[in-house]
Amino acid sequence: MNILENHWAKFEEQHRILSTVHKDAVKNLDYKKKDYVSIVEETYLVQKGVLLDYSALLARQNQPAEAPTSPRATPTPSRSTLPRIQLPQFSGKYEDWPAFRDLFQSIIGKDGSLSDVEKLHYLK
Repeated sequence: MNILENHWAKFEEQHRILSTVHKDAVKNLDYKKKDYVSIVEETYLVQKGVLLDYSALLARQNQPAEAPTSPRATPTPSRSTLPRIQLPQFSGKYEDWPAFRDLFQSIIGKDGSLSDVEKLHYLK
């Protein structure tokens, strides 16, 4: 996990430099045109979710065995890429929140196959 976090921090720093110091040189490159920043961020979040899922699974496996009081669901590893789902962007207006929340819950929030990290990714 530390390696992933270190690489992400380095990427963010390099992106900041490209976006400020080399702004004019970068604007016509695929880096900007194809929005590589979003692609890298999505990959980072998915991989972080995978690592967190495995970490939680290993933590549960290392706990001493005890009589289960309720059935436990085994978490499934995250996908390597999330399916593209087009959600309307939240306007930030208080009166628009209930409609956005209800739509998000119906499409993403109640999807049992998505981990919490994956659901959070769709909010970005």
